[in-house]
Amino acid sequence: MAIEIECKVHIEQERIPFYKEKIQEYLPNIPPVSVDKKDSYYSLVNSSATLFRVRKDSNERFITRKLKEKRSDGIEINQEIEFSFLGQDSVVHSFFESLGYTVIIEKDKKGWSWKTDNLTIEIVEVPPLGWFIEIEILISHEEDKDEALKRLELVRKELHIDSLELVSTYYNEMLKKIRK
Repeated sequence: MAIEIECKVHIEQERIPFYKEKIQEYLPNIPPVSVDKKDSYYSLVNSSATLFRVRKDSNERFITRKLKEKRSDGIEINQEIEFSFLGQDSVVHSFFESLGYTVIIEKDKKGWSWKTDNLTIEIVEVPPLGWFIEIEILISHEEDKDEALKRLELVRKELHIDSLELVSTYYNEMLKKIRK
């Protein structure tokens, strides 16, 4: 089970060219890849607690359950249980509905991604929340957490986003608040 150490900051759309340049300087041999993800978050009927996510990412489909570590510093630490699957979206949705689950929120995410080894940097728009830079480091062992947190801070400095406030609220929670 992978452990992801990640953070996100809100950015203004007009600053995207500057941040794309900074990412390219930091990862000079990694070209950006388009991001187009559609997520459906499921809960039990009559509940608002998110239990798992079904993601459509290009031609791939994933089911993810996150075990979240509570923190107050804006850094997210999650253990991910994730697998890919083949199947039609409508059949997958019907399957989960038949088990008593329902979609409580849907999210789109579009932009660019740079990925190398265990590091992913994304500039993404999450309508209607705006634009964000996300930095994610994947680790396999709990004892690597401190090193990953230091690297996360270093990357933030290299990208000139270390002075921007970390967004500590998960996207699905932000979307729930505005879509009530």
